[in-house]
Amino acid sequence: MVISRRVYPVKQVGEVITRQDCRDFSSAEVVRALSKLGFTCRTAESAVRAPAPARTPLETASGLLGTGVEARSEAPGAVSAPRADGV
Repeated sequence: MVISRRVYPVKQVGEVITRQDCRDFSSAEVVRALSKLGFTCRTAESAVRAPAPARTPLETASGLLGTGVEARSEAPGAVSAPRADGV
């Protein structure tokens, strides 16, 4: 289910709406009921995905300059081994 551009499991939505345990109904029953009430139900694959995480200032600047600097996942102050190209 897509609610305010966020994707939720159908059974979780049904559980919140009905205040019943999610084992008391199937996901198909929830989709059928919500469709009859006028909600648009679709599969998670066709749902709108959340935007990608924001880029760091370094990534933004390097993209604008065209240098293609990649973000590193190292801890701050960590020393990395030199690359094969001597950088």
